[in-house]
Amino acid sequence: MMLRCYANGHTGTTAFFRNRPLLAELMGLLALAKVPVRVLFHACSVGAEPYSLALWWRHHAPPGAADSLAIEATDIDPEFLETARRGVYPISVLDSLSARERSWLAPHADGVQVPACVRRMVRVLPPMSFVAPALVGRYDAVCIMNALTYVTLGEQRQAIVTAGRYARRVVALTAFHPDTIAEDVAAAGLVPWSGQQRAIHEAWGDRLVDGPVPPESPYYSFQLPRQMADVPDAAARYGALFVPMASAHQAR
Repeated sequence: MMLRCYANGHTGTTAFFRNRPLLAELMGLLALAKVPVRVLFHACSVGAEPYSLALWWRHHAPPGAADSLAIEATDIDPEFLETARRGVYPISVLDSLSARERSWLAPHADGVQVPACVRRMVRVLPPMSFVAPALVGRYDAVCIMNALTYVTLGEQRQAIVTAGRYARRVVALTAFHPDTIAEDVAAAGLVPWSGQQRAIHEAWGDRLVDGPVPPESPYYSFQLPRQMADVPDAAARYGALFVPMASAHQAR
């Protein structure tokens, strides 16, 4: 179930476990990192996506590694971040979860709440833009999910290059300007990660459409053709996970 939030002229659209193959592949890449694992979520809206990774990690991580993940989350809107801090969501979020995933959330008078042990894994930062963020240190992963569609081409390039500087292992990008994405990730020293790429693409149920999306469509940077087109930049255009070039060569 999609959570649609509105505040101060900003729109947030998010969901729990929106793309499970992406979560699984991201976790696999992060499991290779030295603990503790540090992840940054930009444009986190009301927190469903960082909490999804935290919940997934807690229940799928190898024995002894459940508490090794530290997530930092931020958004441009302070009201969205206040909801993220509380971790309380309407009961309707359970509709799209499996029975097992429902058991990971706790009952609350206003719906359901992310358990305290998982909320402690997510530190909500002050509001900031993902284009020119004020950050300290580096992260094993930097995630900008379903947000690049709202910025200009130049701002997208700046945001991705900046994310590449902060990310040691992987950058997660979804819903971006597709015609420049290959050049943008290359400018950041990143390449598409091929692991589970088709499964991740096919899991974007609400974004998939039959046939190509015309460039003049207002949904050109959000909707995806159901079939991954045979185009030279398909790996980037339909990708979601990008890794430093040196890491990709080592993986091969």
